[in-house]
Amino acid sequence: MSGSAGSSRPTPSSARRRGDGRDPDYKWVIDPIDGTKSFIHGVPLYGTLIGVEVRGRPAVGVVYLPATDEMVAAADGLGCTWNGRRRGCPPSTGLTRRRC
Repeated sequence: MSGSAGSSRPTPSSARRRGDGRDPDYKWVIDPIDGTKSFIHGVPLYGTLIGVEVRGRPAVGVVYLPATDEMVAAADGLGCTWNGRRRGCPPSTGLTRRRC
């Protein structure tokens, strides 16, 4: 992955779109500042989002909200934590139907 011609460093936008090319089954999805307008205006509604897709399906996701020092992490089959404490979701037939 490269940020510009001749550069080996990724740009944030290229990091969000594709993996590094080493293994096509895995793709990193990164948003370094989700809520850019809030961040710019000092509103504490922004965070860093990092996820991994395996063969096109979400496998791991982490959200860190630095203004409130909160972190939510989840992994397929392992459940979810909020600030290190386990959180649960009701059973469902698919990820799109879950409401926690």
